Amino acid sequence: MSNPFKLRSIRVIRSRSFFPKILILLLLFTGVLYSGNAQTSQKTISGKVVDKDGTPLIGATVMIINTTIGVVADMDGNFTINVPENAILRVSYLGFATQELPVGDKTFFNIIMLEDSNVLAEVVKVAYGTQKKVSVVGSVAAVGREDIIKSSAPNLTAALAGRLPGLTTLQTSGQPGRDDVLMYVRGVSTFGGGTSPLILIDGVPRSNISSLDPSEIENITILKDASATAVFGVRGANGVILITTRRGKVGSMNIDILYKKSFQSPLYHRDDVDSWEFAHLRNEALRNDGKLPEFSDSEIMKFKEGDDPFYPNRDIQAEIFKNYSPQTQINVNMSGGTDAVQYFVSGGYLNQGSIFKQEGGKGKVGYDPSFSMDRFNLRLNVDYLLTKGMKVNLDLGGDIRESTAPLAGGLGGQSFESIAGRVLDIFRKTRPVDPGPLTVAGYKNNLGEDVEAGIPVYTVGGFNIWELINVAGYTQSTRSNFNSSIGLDWELDYITKGLSTKALIAFDVQGNSNLIGMSALSHRYIVNNPEDHVYTWAEPVDNGSNYADIVRLSRGYLSEYRINMQYQLNYNRTFAEKHNVTGMFLAQRDNWIYQTSNEQALPFNMLGIAGRLTYSYDDRYLAEVNLGYNGSEQFTKKKRFGFFPAVSVGWVISNEEFMKNIKGINILKLRGSYGKVGNDKFGNNPRYDARFLYLDNIIMTGGGVFGALGYGQGVGFNLIGNPSLTWETEDKKNLGLDLELASGIFLNFDYYKNFRSGILATRSDIPSFQGITQLPLLNIGEMKNWGGEIVLGYRKIFNKDLSVNVSSNFAFNDNEIVFISEQSRGEAYVYPYRSEGHRYGQHWGYKIDYSNGNGYINTVEELEKYKPMYENGTVGSPTLGDFAYIDQNGDGKISDEDMVPIGYGALPRINYSAILGTQYKGFDFSVQFQGIGQASRNFNYFIPEAPDGFAGYYNGVHRQSWTEERYLNGEPIEHPALHTSSSNSSYMGNDYYIQDRSFLRLKMVELGYSIPESLTQKLNLFKSARFSVSGQNLITWDRLITTDIDPEQESTYSYPLSRIVTFNVTLNF
Repeated sequence: MSNPFKLRSIRVIRSRSFFPKILILLLLFTGVLYSGNAQTSQKTISGKVVDKDGTPLIGATVMIINTTIGVVADMDGNFTINVPENAILRVSYLGFATQELPVGDKTFFNIIMLEDSNVLAEVVKVAYGTQKKVSVVGSVAAVGREDIIKSSAPNLTAALAGRLPGLTTLQTSGQPGRDDVLMYVRGVSTFGGGTSPLILIDGVPRSNISSLDPSEIENITILKDASATAVFGVRGANGVILITTRRGKVGSMNIDILYKKSFQSPLYHRDDVDSWEFAHLRNEALRNDGKLPEFSDSEIMKFKEGDDPFYPNRDIQAEIFKNYSPQTQINVNMSGGTDAVQYFVSGGYLNQGSIFKQEGGKGKVGYDPSFSMDRFNLRLNVDYLLTKGMKVNLDLGGDIRESTAPLAGGLGGQSFESIAGRVLDIFRKTRPVDPGPLTVAGYKNNLGEDVEAGIPVYTVGGFNIWELINVAGYTQSTRSNFNSSIGLDWELDYITKGLSTKALIAFDVQGNSNLIGMSALSHRYIVNNPEDHVYTWAEPVDNGSNYADIVRLSRGYLSEYRINMQYQLNYNRTFAEKHNVTGMFLAQRDNWIYQTSNEQALPFNMLGIAGRLTYSYDDRYLAEVNLGYNGSEQFTKKKRFGFFPAVSVGWVISNEEFMKNIKGINILKLRGSYGKVGNDKFGNNPRYDARFLYLDNIIMTGGGVFGALGYGQGVGFNLIGNPSLTWETEDKKNLGLDLELASGIFLNFDYYKNFRSGILATRSDIPSFQGITQLPLLNIGEMKNWGGEIVLGYRKIFNKDLSVNVSSNFAFNDNEIVFISEQSRGEAYVYPYRSEGHRYGQHWGYKIDYSNGNGYINTVEELEKYKPMYENGTVGSPTLGDFAYIDQNGDGKISDEDMVPIGYGALPRINYSAILGTQYKGFDFSVQFQGIGQASRNFNYFIPEAPDGFAGYYNGVHRQSWTEERYLNGEPIEHPALHTSSSNSSYMGNDYYIQDRSFLRLKMVELGYSIPESLTQKLNLFKSARFSVSGQNLITWDRLITTDIDPEQESTYSYPLSRIVTFNVTLNF
């Protein structure tokens, strides 16, 4: 059974917030500003671009910043360009440092480019500072705003997929407002603590990355090795993501307007069978188990005829999913400034509609149960020069996000995130043979009354998917987030040249409230016997209520505040033109608290200092030392603080004298690092993770053998504390190579090995004690993690009309649990250990024996062979058409002892991406392919019978289930024989259900056109305009045997991901 890659196929919520009003004012302000600047006069300037020896630089690019207007120098290095008043030119040429030149009153420019790779002059964001790219010896990767905003994903994190080597992103849900994305930097190195990376937004630890407007972002950088992350101490082991928002620059006001109109369709496509096929398959399963069929031949004929509502052929996918749903995104931002003040102001709005067919917003009920989301974003970043060498910066950013969803069958206690799971659970359990979803007029009920059309009809399982998503009630979630910080940068050259200081204080507030309304739901029917053509009341006769009646309301809230204080002392000085020395000292304090409607939580605290010292000799020999000393309140005072050092070195070979005559290499650098970092997280959700595990957790119990406190009560230990607990520690090693050729080819390579110790685990070789539910946790676990990353690309500006940029990246990561205090299962087991010596999340199951050609028990002779092996083991009694398993240990029985590793873990070992971008005259085109490899998942969700016993679930693959007739006829067989019990021997972990979830996806494709400069000047309406159409998640190739779920998603019961087509308009004024 080979599985080759195959092709897979609003409402705006009324908000009382001030955000819409401010957004309108911002648009009006934009119009006023434009009206005062639209008549900017133009003038013609010219110039010549040469190197330091006077050699013309043919093809040097001269651009007007903040526009798409530019020219290319000719054979003699000459150029001519029309520019507006107050324009600033950006001059660039491969192998030379980029220059920015204000035009002012000049009409001719003699531009001498300094011989230095543009990469060497490039500034890279690092921990609490920046460095020239040539001097960076840590492992970092970055992506800019131009690439980020190409994505139409409502969640910024989803836009990073395939863009940053070493970063794994898996989108687990597409639910509006809850479109969660799992992020891993270089895989997983722990099984006992949190695995998510630390996220800093403008240098402050923050977690609201999913609600940021992409138009606010300048760049995003990930820090991967110890050299880059050691200064974060106990928070750096899982990697760090740095997000930098945009700031204003000196120059005239620049206004950008971005409008995106998108149409989403679900990637999830249930491979339904027709109702008569379902009936055949159901009967087949019953017969295989020696039971009577559920459907007669006459009933199956009625399903085929399709004219009887009591014998329907329901298309459940078409019933509840739309063909498409709308999404709208708008951003307006302004930037500019003088030498004294620079500013960036941004306002954004996002609306995301539901891909389900939900009618609440159409007036049928008095509330909105649809899956939808509205988000408003505002940002203001201001830099103000108080006096020479002293600058103040103020950053204000916020968003309000309102999300709605159905109540999911009155389950008011469910979390907002789990509502979609309930809906999809009922979606799966709804059979095409079940009458419904609504009554049809012209029939009677069990009281002899005429039945009104449009009343929900319950299935044999006791549910109705239409009712669930339309009239059961609603849930509304409102999240607000406000980030603020004020900082001071002060140059202290008067003390000593190169010395500066910086202070920052940040205050963040976040609020979350949930409003739940439950509907009356008194109108329901069931069909006891379709042959009678009678609807039977499922509940007492109508009590007079209607679907708009909300009989119960409840509200809950959660709030959070965070305070971050930083003081920084920096030093950067070059001696004798070749010896560059930099230093950084940082002291930091964090305090935050979560407050819910039910409890007052204790505050969190963290305190630490960090330092960095770098040395560069002639940009050839590089050395760097990073130090972190942090304290975490998770541990006792004696174990609270830890020291985390890292050292790194680099050699820029291309700057050596013996390389000067090799003109084809712009940069060639070797680098390496080693250091220690820590992890104090006990999970990925600090609001709910355990805290203070060094303390005993003593509880009152309900009695037991020794209950002696009255009323039969006793004292018990939920946990015995361990005062010796401390953080996890990871040793990180990294070797890297950076290469850039004059031809435009570039290459980056990293190889790393990490070893984490001190992982929290419980000893399994100690027996349980009376009254103790959990033994003390110990820092005894060990795990190793290793891999490599490679980036290979090509970028070239051929002339003013044509440029090409190609980039590909490939990342490999693997891990192994070294020690977890696992006890041996015994010598009889093929694998006595199922954790130690294996990768994290490794799947285990039975190997199917394909020696007979197809892996099934096909004949009576084969059945007689396997029957005693199964019955003497632990897999139950087999029948014809069941899987034939391998007796791995040769003991004559199939049991747990024969289980072996199958496939890989859920986290992919391989991530890869390829991006092509080209520009020709006014047209631009870009395409991205992204994928994962060597990842597995147990897809037993399409077992025909679920553990809760509902009566059958069949999709396209079950059409080719094993039958004796199919086997004898030599027909294709893609599934074992059907049964009515999920405990059948075939329906368990094996190398059929544990499938390869690898995929290759056409992640993004975009075609754009920018209006020529000559036309924009004639129109005199805007500086530039660009129109484009783009698609996201258009095509997916995978190895799954069913289309019922997207391979990227972790759960069958997650809101489906979307295929998105977007029309974009970008205007610049």
